[in-house]
Amino acid sequence: MNLRPWLDEENLLPGQDWHEEVRKAIEDSLVILVCLSNKSVSKTGYVQKEIKYALDVADEYPMGEIFLIPVRLETCMIPRQLDMYQWVDLFDEKGFDKLLKLLRFKLMQKYGGISTLLEYAEELYLSAGYEDLSVEIHDEMVKDIFARSQHFLFAKLFAALSDEDAATLDKMVEQDVSEERIQEFFLEKIPNAPNFINTVLLEFRAIYLGLSQ
Repeated sequence: MNLRPWLDEENLLPGQDWHEEVRKAIEDSLVILVCLSNKSVSKTGYVQKEIKYALDVADEYPMGEIFLIPVRLETCMIPRQLDMYQWVDLFDEKGFDKLLKLLRFKLMQKYGGISTLLEYAEELYLSAGYEDLSVEIHDEMVKDIFARSQHFLFAKLFAALSDEDAATLDKMVEQDVSEERIQEFFLEKIPNAPNFINTVLLEFRAIYLGLSQ
């Protein structure tokens, strides 16, 4: 995954205002992992201030939106201010996989990946005004919208690549690399990819609704 973690010990430069830089990093982050251990939960000072910054930003998110995740590095108490959030245990053998799946979902959700395309297809189906259809036909039509929109999106993404990047992508396809890696490649190579993807999906929506009505 194309993740860029921000860690204060690695990213803060000498002389920077750590209060301002930590707050800025939290506000710019897709998700915040609050790593907890017996040592950290008993500390006073900057650790608690960082948690407070994260909670302040989390309060601005819509209900149900995942932004802050307590991550236990060992068996320890969850600070009272965090106990409303479901935590994940990295010392559990399944904990890392759970966290990885969540991060992958958040990444694809933000940048127009598969998870949001499925929701997009369902919303487009409803917008088309289809009524009195069986569950089987509904499912088939949503799958068809998904496949069409995915093909349309990937074609537009491919066309936006430079000749060199397009040749690289061709080789990746020939090597049968994962779909996830191809998505990451598009995000790396296309400037302002989120806005580009949104524009393409709005274009497909207009075309589809025009054809279906």
